[in-house]
Amino acid sequence: MFVNRVERIIIRPGHANHAACRQLCVATRKVANATLYHIRQALFAEAPISASQADKILKREHKDVYSLLPSAGAQRTTQLVGDSWKSWVKAKADYARHPEKYRAPPKIPGYGKGARTYVVNRNGYKIVNGMIYFSGAKAFGFQPVKTTVCQHQAFNAKADETVVTDIRIVPLGTSFCIEIGYTKETSSPPLLDMSRVLSLDIGIDNLVAITSNQPDYCSGQGQGHQVDQREVQQGQGGISQER
Repeated sequence: MFVNRVERIIIRPGHANHAACRQLCVATRKVANATLYHIRQALFAEAPISASQADKILKREHKDVYSLLPSAGAQRTTQLVGDSWKSWVKAKADYARHPEKYRAPPKIPGYGKGARTYVVNRNGYKIVNGMIYFSGAKAFGFQPVKTTVCQHQAFNAKADETVVTDIRIVPLGTSFCIEIGYTKETSSPPLLDMSRVLSLDIGIDNLVAITSNQPDYCSGQGQGHQVDQREVQQGQGGISQER
């Protein structure tokens, strides 16, 4: 069986590709915002358009913005904006039918600030001798990146011939993380019951919110647990005093 995995490469300040990563992620935000602007305005004008139509508008009327990214990256960015928009439309329709499922109406996708994750799929890079070469990367001064998960993959390889899938450059404060998605064949399935699900959400006041689909774990019907960070700190203080 095949499983999905991710190789992560951290790009810290001072790295040869740090400036290029920042430039790509900032440009991604600009292309995404421009795409979202046209989709939103079309909705307000009661003439909705798709992400592919917005992509064509950018290519035709805003070449200066669209060309901020390599063509593969710009196209993938508009696709992802479209996916986010479709999710909102679906959630909005579900809210109209079942408002009791929501605490508040789903918010329309908003404009981003700062840097945004840059994503390319197999038509935006090639792998030669374990080195990833992004299309259009030379214009940004982006140097090839070494990967350990694949030695060779042609540019825009067929889906059934690929090992590496999407590659993302994710902003992480002052650093960046290059995430290389890939598929790996394993001889034995994981020893997990895939029907049992547990989710963790790390917070600020709440140290972590935990929920599960298992009734014997949840504190009530469909309810999870919240661990208050302040209560944890108070408990630690009490233990220290006892010592």
